[in-house]
Amino acid sequence: MRGGSDLEARIDAAKLAELLLANAAGEAKAAATKSSELLAELVRLVGTVDETGALDRNAVDAGLSCLAAICGSCRAARGEMVRLGAVPAAVRALRASTESGASAKALRVLESAVGCAEGRAALCANAEDAIPAVVGKMMKAGRDGAEAAVAVLWAVCHRYQDRRAADAAAAAEGGLTRLLLLMQSGCSPAARQMALELLKIYRVNAKSCLAGYDSKTTHIMPF
Repeated sequence: MRGGSDLEARIDAAKLAELLLANAAGEAKAAATKSSELLAELVRLVGTVDETGALDRNAVDAGLSCLAAICGSCRAARGEMVRLGAVPAAVRALRASTESGASAKALRVLESAVGCAEGRAALCANAEDAIPAVVGKMMKAGRDGAEAAVAVLWAVCHRYQDRRAADAAAAAEGGLTRLLLLMQSGCSPAARQMALELLKIYRVNAKSCLAGYDSKTTHIMPF
C-alpha cells in the first residue's frame, strides 16, 4: 500500500489485508489492527483522487472496507484511526458517494469513530458538513448503512448532546422524513429506539410534522 507501483497495486494490497485480517488468529489480528502504518495507508487510500480531481471510486471502496473491518473487530484502533484523519476522509467519501455500498462503509467507519471522544470531536468540529452528509445518505445505504447513520447521529446529538451536531441535524433537509421512514422500515429495535430519541431534536408540532407525509407514515408519529 505504501510503495505500490500504481494505484491498482495499492487497492489490491488493501483487499488482501482485509482478507488476511478476516482469517487471522486472535493475537495476530489484534497486532495487525493496531498498526499505525496500516491505518495510515488505508486513510491515504480513501483520499486518493483520479485524473479529474474526484475521489477514485475503487480506492475509496477498498480503503473504507478494510477500515470498517478493522474498527469492527478492534475497538482500540478507533483512536489511532481518528488521529490519522479517518473522520474527514470518511465524510468526504460519504458526500461524494453515489453507491449504497460505499456509503454504508463510510457510515460504518463514522459509527466506529464516534465510539471514542476523539472521533466525536472530529465529527462535530465540522458538523455543518458532516451531519447533513450522514442524514442525506441515511436511506441510501441499505439497512446496515441506515442503522449506522442513526447510531452516529444518536451518539453525537442525543447521548453526548453536542449542540453543533444537534443544530446541524435539525437543519438538515429531509432529516425528520428519513427518521420516520427508518422507523417503519423493519430496522432493529435498537435503531428504532435511537431514531425515536432523535426525533426530540426537531422542535415542531404534530401538524407541521404531518405536512408532506402520506398515511403510511403518519401512524408512527410519536407526538
